[in-house]
Amino acid sequence: MIRQRYYVTATALLFTALTATAAIAEAAPVSGRDAAAWLRWTIPLPKRIEIKGQVTLPPDQVGVRLRRDASDVERNAAAQLEALFQDRAGVEPRGQEFAIILGVCDDQGTVRGRQACDPRRLRSLPNCEQAYVITPSGEHELVLTGVDEKGVYYAAQTLRQLLEAKLTEETAVIPLVQVLDWPDLAERGEWGGSSVRDIEWMAAHKMNLVEAHITHQVNDDGTVTVKASEERQEAGRLNALKFVPILTHMDQLARTRVYEVYPHLKGIGESAGLPKHSNTAPCCSQPKFVEIYADWMDALGAIEGVNDICAWLSESHVQCGCEQCR
Repeated sequence: MIRQRYYVTATALLFTALTATAAIAEAAPVSGRDAAAWLRWTIPLPKRIEIKGQVTLPPDQVGVRLRRDASDVERNAAAQLEALFQDRAGVEPRGQEFAIILGVCDDQGTVRGRQACDPRRLRSLPNCEQAYVITPSGEHELVLTGVDEKGVYYAAQTLRQLLEAKLTEETAVIPLVQVLDWPDLAERGEWGGSSVRDIEWMAAHKMNLVEAHITHQVNDDGTVTVKASEERQEAGRLNALKFVPILTHMDQLARTRVYEVYPHLKGIGESAGLPKHSNTAPCCSQPKFVEIYADWMDALGAIEGVNDICAWLSESHVQCGCEQCR
């Protein structure tokens, strides 16, 4: 009697497990109305995106997989997907039932052996290094790819937004989404303000440029010093965002000590300064001024990862009154 009851119980458990597996594996259709509501979570809206199906399963049965030899930018994109599962569902996505696969595609358009895109098509798009594809591979996998790590990063941001809409401790709803996207503008971002503190937030919404104030000065011996935040610069790189240092307004260079070290570089005449205002025009005709400015640029260019410099001119109507400047 005990043995018979054991077999009945074991059979019931096996039937329950098989039923659960079948339910997990089966994709459900998504209506046009539901898909449109789901897409409202994506900012910015991808160029081409379509959701026709979804898979619902416990969050711990989802796994995030990277391509072999993934870059640290790709790894960061995967880590951000994993962090979403940890924050919303309290689990690490290491499951085997559904795989989210991401990575730069090879020349055949495959990622971990899955055919995902036509690389020639992606390379023909504007700003192709930021273009990306999200595509289902059957009903158990979703592939995120591009021809560059930046595209992979943006694919992950789009999927994060879609997952965020319906991810709970009990349920993960995975959209079987088809996406082809690329940006119209090569650079999207802002300067100053809170932008340096907001790098991760900006990158999550596919903004990729921060122009940031730095410290630059002239030393007593005439050499120059520049200081930029290495931490924020590295955060930008890992989030596919360009960190561009700013050389501040030319009429606000007093804080750099340039006039303390080289008094003759300060503009002359009433037009060089504003009454009751600290703004002062430099004498840009002086070769030493050009040399110092070039030294600042050289010092910034020597910092790994700095490929652009934003050089501000003046913010006020001041001008050195010497004959050469006029």
